[in-house]
Amino acid sequence: ARPFAHRTSLMRSFKGLENVVSMSGLWVDNDNKYIFSDNPDEGSIDKFNNKKTLMAVYKMSDSKYKGNATVPALFDINSNKIVNNDSSEIMRMFNDSFNECAEYPERDLYP
Repeated sequence: ARPFAHRTSLMRSFKGLENVVSMSGLWVDNDNKYIFSDNPDEGSIDKFNNKKTLMAVYKMSDSKYKGNATVPALFDINSNKIVNNDSSEIMRMFNDSFNECAEYPERDLYP
């Protein structure tokens, strides 16, 4: 697991956002690309955008994107954009901005 992605996943669970914020499985392939799959032996696609790689989602979000595809990536299905890929900012968002939707809004987990 990637530690920065893992900590956002933990925050998602602690706040009870599993029914609000979906999560896709990714593996790193032999070309060092993130591919959508819950199992490295099976190919899969992103369930919202029908993309096979995370880089394809980054390019869909911003056609001029030149950087690397990194995790975590918070994707807004309404705007079809990656709205954030910084784990500490995503954690703050989950802790504060998603309280209306959280199962456990009273849990303040960010220092």
